[in-house]
Amino acid sequence: MLRQYERVTFEKDLIAAERRPLAEYVTPSHPLLDGTIDLIIERHDSLLRRGTVLIDENDPGLVPHVLVYLQHSVVDGRADQAGNRRVVSRRFEFVSVDPEGTARAAGWAPYLDLRPATSGEIALLAHVIDGGWVRADLENVAMGHGVGRARAHLEEVRRRTVDRVERTTAAVKARLESEIRYWDHHASQLKERELAGKLPPQRNELGPGPPVPAVRDAITR
Repeated sequence: MLRQYERVTFEKDLIAAERRPLAEYVTPSHPLLDGTIDLIIERHDSLLRRGTVLIDENDPGLVPHVLVYLQHSVVDGRADQAGNRRVVSRRFEFVSVDPEGTARAAGWAPYLDLRPATSGEIALLAHVIDGGWVRADLENVAMGHGVGRARAHLEEVRRRTVDRVERTTAAVKARLESEIRYWDHHASQLKERELAGKLPPQRNELGPGPPVPAVRDAITR
């Protein structure tokens, strides 16, 4: 992460604004955004856990629900310069929990459709805010739902990684086999020229030692 940015933007079409320096495009997983989130959590964790009241004007229903934000990461066996496990994939999840304790996925960015509640609306919702189900340990309920989502995330990354490794292995094997065919053919041509008396015996024409069997053995292993 840079020590300072001249311009930043969350909108892709504002990166190259007229008569202004190029802006740094900030998206999820950007170092600046990650650092800002970490700092906010460090300083205001208690407020975040307390939550706030939001209104969904597009929801005609009367049943309130709690929106919980979860983040899970998939790491591999490598370590970064700080000695931490390297994150290969990070995903944000939002889980909605209703008064019955039922959790469900709430989509990628449900907060975009919500607005802060007014003081009058908060007064009307006092019985919900002080209700026992809101004060219950909803975090564990949401995390229980998030565990399944995290496992699916892990499996998705695993399949993608295995597919990439298999394709890379196949490409390397094809290249080695191509090299084997080339050197086999080259050796045959040299042998024919030698038998025809057009070339004196030159054992080192292909380099020191028998390279072709060595490459072939490496592939079969």
